[in-house]
Amino acid sequence: ERELMDNVIAQQTVPIEFVVLYQQCEECKKEYSSDNWGALVQIRQKADHKKTLFFIEQIVLKYNVHDKVLNIKELQEGGGLDFFYKEKSHAQRLVDFLQTMLPIRVKHSKQPISQQQDKYIFNLDLPRVCKDDLVFLPPRVREALGGCSALLICWKVSTVVTFIDPVTMKTIELSSTEYFKYEDELSVIPCKRFAQEFAVFNIGQSEIPKYGNNKVKSLTI
Repeated sequence: ERELMDNVIAQQTVPIEFVVLYQQCEECKKEYSSDNWGALVQIRQKADHKKTLFFIEQIVLKYNVHDKVLNIKELQEGGGLDFFYKEKSHAQRLVDFLQTMLPIRVKHSKQPISQQQDKYIFNLDLPRVCKDDLVFLPPRVREALGGCSALLICWKVSTVVTFIDPVTMKTIELSSTEYFKYEDELSVIPCKRFAQEFAVFNIGQSEIPKYGNNKVKSLTI
């Protein structure tokens, strides 16, 4: 708008387009960049099914333990989760929380990146065995556990790993330290994948001829 001769005012409408670009300052980029992490929590489970990993995802979200996390990566090969944090104390909080929920083996390491700064890595191993799995124990482990059966059923995995002896129906509880002491010697069969529901309608006894006139009674279902 401007004044012309003889007090005549000329007006013209001009369309103007504004584009708002959301940007972060350099300090904010460093604060929230996953490449600028100071502590890393690596969670691994050497099992065919990742039941325990799924459970961890649920409880982390439920209790908001991931509020300080910079980034979370899921490993497709091998199975696992990586939690990146800026501070060691934030990563330690996650480790302490998971130890109150599950039997976990924790290993610490430190990587110096400068004279004034280090990166901390927490390696967390989860039990291979999960609820409803069938576990075969070698003789040495059976003897160490007090002479239990060779086959046990995993009844529950919480702060301890609880097994049921199907012969005596007794429970055996192993702490995190005890379980990982024998884990490499255990043979784990994931029964949950192959299990099928069935109904028992009748139970009776039958006789099977054996060794001439001797007969052995068996249970028929």
